[in-house]
Amino acid sequence: MNSRMLQKITRMGRNFRYYFQHPWSRIVIAYLVTFFNFLIFAEDPVSHSQTEANVIVVGNCFSFIMTKYPGGAWNFLKVLLWLIAIIVGLVAGKFLFHQRLFGHLLRLKVFREDHGSWMTMFFSTILFLFIFSHIYNICLLMAGNMSPYIITEYMGIRNESFMKVAAVGTWMGDFVTAWMVTDMMLQDSQYPDWGKSARAFWRRGNIRIILFWTVLFSLTSVVVLVITTDWISWDKLNRGFLPSDEVSRAFLASFILVFDLLIVMQDDLSQEALTSGREEEALPSGREEEALPSRREEEAVAGPSRSRTECQVPLLRITTKRPRRMTQTEEESLALIREASQILSIPPNAEEAYGTYMATRLLELEKGQRLLCEGLIFQAYQKGLRGELTATTYLADEATPPPPPPAPSTPPEAQPPRKAAAKRGGKAAEKRAGKAPRKTRK
Repeated sequence: MNSRMLQKITRMGRNFRYYFQHPWSRIVIAYLVTFFNFLIFAEDPVSHSQTEANVIVVGNCFSFIMTKYPGGAWNFLKVLLWLIAIIVGLVAGKFLFHQRLFGHLLRLKVFREDHGSWMTMFFSTILFLFIFSHIYNICLLMAGNMSPYIITEYMGIRNESFMKVAAVGTWMGDFVTAWMVTDMMLQDSQYPDWGKSARAFWRRGNIRIILFWTVLFSLTSVVVLVITTDWISWDKLNRGFLPSDEVSRAFLASFILVFDLLIVMQDDLSQEALTSGREEEALPSGREEEALPSRREEEAVAGPSRSRTECQVPLLRITTKRPRRMTQTEEESLALIREASQILSIPPNAEEAYGTYMATRLLELEKGQRLLCEGLIFQAYQKGLRGELTATTYLADEATPPPPPPAPSTPPEAQPPRKAAAKRGGKAAEKRAGKAPRKTRK
């Protein structure tokens, strides 16, 4: 596999994709996202605000689960509703949105197989929590005198506390992503000349497992301690060196979004390269293909008169090795190939063999002669459909057109028997008298 990957990278050349998938590019982008998130957390004045936090939709979900419990049976109803909302959101996100909508209906490549299923389930859970919070509000309004417990976007905590929780969650997501990208780059073989010593050290024994979890837990503990306490003050460290306003923070947030999308694109391209390399390994090599005789070589050896019954159609070689779970389209294509292979492996009957023989014979004629022969065969077929073929039917060349048929002669007019006898008697008498016979008037 390494040799095939090296050949593919060599064919790729030093183009944009080569640098876009390079390990340095992937690692730098992943860690920049983590740095930008902490920078926007430190520069945003909301992080130091003492007002009540209010976030649309997210605030409803937070207060629906965490705050504003009336007590008594209402607590049971509230817990039951948000548990149902979470279960419905997970199921709908997996089967309705991810598989049906994104996978089958829209056929988005980003959501193929199980890619993006957790993200889809997370957002669908938030959606259903928001919907069920309004159902809970309807129940409160029907009961009356429950306005302090109505679920709104106000979360019941300060903006400072909310931003600290958000920063911890952001660290967990961004740093885990960056650390996983580092782990993949140190194990990948698409760029064999990059980081040889670091890769050799990373792959030695269980070093990568120990380092991965040790660095993750240690750095997470330090970051959580720094965020939750005021041990480090960003304003004292910055001192106006890197000032920001609403516009610059908006651009910074957009950069974070773009870099997140770049991480997804880089991972998708790497998965395609890895999958194509595995599929190339499953296919036979060029020497094996050259050793197999081709169809034309078999026909040349067997001669032009070889019928189809003597040479069977070779079976299609289907790779049974599946390095990853196939999509529905790939499974249907594989089933179609198998069905076609079974059909082609069935020996032809007498009619198919004779048809193949006649078609082979027609191909040996010149184009003009072949067209004339096809026309004669079609005429004979039409006569057979009309039932005009007999044992005396034959083909003949027409040198001159046949003469027209003779005109039919008019038969003599029939006369009554007595009148005809008298007329014959009169003619005989006149002949004996030496007179010319009279002409009768019609």
